[in-house]
Amino acid sequence: MSYEQPEFWFKGKAAIVTGGAQGLGFAAAQKLAEHGARVYIADRDEALAQQSAASLPGEGHGALFCDVTSDADRQRVVD
Repeated sequence: MSYEQPEFWFKGKAAIVTGGAQGLGFAAAQKLAEHGARVYIADRDEALAQQSAASLPGEGHGALFCDVTSDADRQRVVD
């Protein structure tokens, strides 16, 4: 495998995508998952985040309820 291929950089890594339940955030989450990352979708719409995470290819993805304008929520997501 080449070091320049995305699979090398993302396989086995965890990625947090804020606003990842739909639109551009979800497109980014899909690409990360396709390249082997475990993706955590953080969004203010918890039900949609869970639905979106469940539709990602691969395993080990999750959804988190989060408002990234809140310091406490941001810290909770990282923890």
